Amino acid sequence: MDSSIDATAVAAHYEPDEKYWFSDGNIILISAKPSRGFCVHRGVLAKHAQFFKDLHEVARAEEEKPELPLTDSADEIKHFLGYIYEIRYFVPCSKAVAFKDLLEAMLHMGRKYLCQSLKDDISQHLRKIYDSSRKRPKEALTPQAKSLIPDENANDHFVYAIRMAQDTPSILPVAFYCAIQDDMAACLKRQTLLHPDDGARLISGRERFSEEVSRVLRAPSQPADRRTYACLVPRPIGIHTLEGDLQYLADRMAPRAQRCNKECLSGRLNALDALGNVQGRDIFMSERVPAREIHHLVQTKSGPVPDDKLCSSCYDEWCATEKANLNALWEKLPSLFGLDPWEEPKVQAQAEVRRFIIGMR
Repeated sequence: MDSSIDATAVAAHYEPDEKYWFSDGNIILISAKPSRGFCVHRGVLAKHAQFFKDLHEVARAEEEKPELPLTDSADEIKHFLGYIYEIRYFVPCSKAVAFKDLLEAMLHMGRKYLCQSLKDDISQHLRKIYDSSRKRPKEALTPQAKSLIPDENANDHFVYAIRMAQDTPSILPVAFYCAIQDDMAACLKRQTLLHPDDGARLISGRERFSEEVSRVLRAPSQPADRRTYACLVPRPIGIHTLEGDLQYLADRMAPRAQRCNKECLSGRLNALDALGNVQGRDIFMSERVPAREIHHLVQTKSGPVPDDKLCSSCYDEWCATEKANLNALWEKLPSLFGLDPWEEPKVQAQAEVRRFIIGMR
C-alpha cells in the first residue's frame, strides 16, 4: 500500500503521520495532543476491533474519507495500528516488551476499542511472566519469565502488571508478591502508582506475608510431638550389616534418656540463630531451601551428638516441616493480599478453550 502523504492532509489542522498515512485509506484517525492524522482503512480496523466494526456498519456511504477525532495520544494510536498492520509488531512471549510505553498503551486501546485479540495476546504474555500455577514453583519468576521483562522496567514491571491485570486477574498473586521484595520506602512509592485499593493490598499484604514467613522459618525449631519420635545418633553410612541394623532398631526402641540430648533443643536454637539473617520475603524468588543454611550444624559422624549440633533425624524432620509449611504458605499467598484463591488449572484450560472458540467466530 502506498503510504505517501496526499495533498488533502497538507492543509489539514493536524500533522499527518509519516508511517500510517495510506493514500488508499478511507478514514482518518486524529489523535489528541499532539494532533496527528492517521489515514487508514475502515475494513482493517473493523476486522480487529468491535468498536470500528460497529462504526463501519453505521457510517454514511457518502463520506469518502471521514475524520474521526480521538482522545488518545499519538503514541497510543501508533502502537495500536502497529499491532493491526504489522504481524511482528507484538508477538506474545517472544521477547521483552516495554511495559510502560508499549504494553500498557496497547492494552488501553484494546479495552477501549474492544479489540479482543490484542487483549488476549497481552494476557498470554502476562501469564507467561507471572505464572498462576497453583503448585508452588521452584521460583516465582523463572529465568524465561525474567527474560521477557526489559531492563528499563526491571524495578517496576509488577506495578504495570497489577495495573493491567483487569483481564488477567490470575497473575495478581505473583505480581503482588514480586512487588513487596524491596524495603518499605520503595513499596510506599509504588503504592502511589497503583489504584488506591491495590495500593492498600500491597502494603497490608507485605505485612501479612512477613509475619507468615517468619512463622514458617521458626516453626521447625519446635520438635514434633509424636509417640514414634526417634531423635537418634546418625545411622552409620556405608555397608549395612545384620548386626548394625539390629543395633539401629535397638536404638530406636531405647528409652528417651538414651537418645540424643533432649531432642536437640540446643542445636535447634543454634539453627534459629543461623537463620536470623535469612531474608524472609524473597523465600520464593530463587530455588533455595532455608534449611540448607543450617546444614553445617548437622552431626554427620557416628557417635554422640554434641549439644550445639542437630542429629540427622532432627534435621530431616526440620526439612520436612519447612517444606510442608512453604507449600501451605504458597497456597495461602492470594488470601494474604485479599485476592481470590488460585485459579484451578482445569478452569484455566476451559477459559483458554472458550477464548479460542470465541476468537474463531
